[in-house]
Amino acid sequence: MDERFERRRRWIAAGLGAALLSAAGCAQVLAPRRIEIPLARLQDELSRRFPAGRRVGPGFDLRLDEPRIGLMTATDRVVVSIGVALDGPWLTRPVQGGMAVGFGVAFDRAAQALRAVDVRVETVRLDGLDPSLGRLAERSLRPIAEALLEGQALHVLQARDIERLQAAGLVPGPVRVTPTALVVELLAAGR
Repeated sequence: MDERFERRRRWIAAGLGAALLSAAGCAQVLAPRRIEIPLARLQDELSRRFPAGRRVGPGFDLRLDEPRIGLMTATDRVVVSIGVALDGPWLTRPVQGGMAVGFGVAFDRAAQALRAVDVRVETVRLDGLDPSLGRLAERSLRPIAEALLEGQALHVLQARDIERLQAAGLVPGPVRVTPTALVVELLAAGR
């Protein structure tokens, strides 16, 4: 009788051990394989960083305001439309306009953040400026706007999210642009 009891105990222990090993292996399988940051959250986080102002050239004041995000799935880029106001001593009145700035998104592991990369000003529109002054202003605005946005953190992962990923053996990987969100693919740690 003791022998039957001992055999049953071993079978139960082996089954329980296999179940625990299986569950540990499944933790990564059951963990989410991606993180989605919805457009509305991105819009909210970017809007908090505006308005932004800078002194431009000889006495001009630049103000950037009202950013509106668009997600471009075909190019895997983000486009931000930004309101522009330019004022200075050589202008009879402030000039209003806008610009469209496009950029890619990459995950910065050191900062645990999604950052704007490869920023390019696509278009600049300044209403009411003489064409030659408009071209000069546009050439001046492009590098300033690109420098303001290059490397800008669009979203920072929370400490609790990072802890969950580490517990599941996952790390953030490539970022994709979808019609409604930025999607961070999760990879097995060490890849």
